[in-house]
Amino acid sequence: MRITEIAKNEQATIIYKSADELTNEEREMLILPYGMDMEGYADFQVRYNRKGQLLGVKGNAFSEAKNESIKQESAKPDALDACQLLFGNRHSKTYRLAKNKVGVTSAGITAARKIVASK
Repeated sequence: MRITEIAKNEQATIIYKSADELTNEEREMLILPYGMDMEGYADFQVRYNRKGQLLGVKGNAFSEAKNESIKQESAKPDALDACQLLFGNRHSKTYRLAKNKVGVTSAGITAARKIVASK
């Protein structure tokens, strides 16, 4: 448990807790995005008002396993990378990043641009 903000009356207002430290009341107030579960988070932000009433609980930092899966998914090429290669500026940083992610040569990109331009 890590307390980051305290009210003037010494009431902790923002607390970061692990899943094991959450009380039943805090678990009921937990708000997670669709498709996420508690195992996907390393800790949770618990907010109280200065009177000690629970305001809300939400996920804060992703767990190591979730971070690894996000890193693997972001390394895969997607439609935005393809659009950047076909229609983007060849001198931009995003173009270079997309080219490295897809693993295509300049000749391949030029050929694909010619096909798109002919339609």
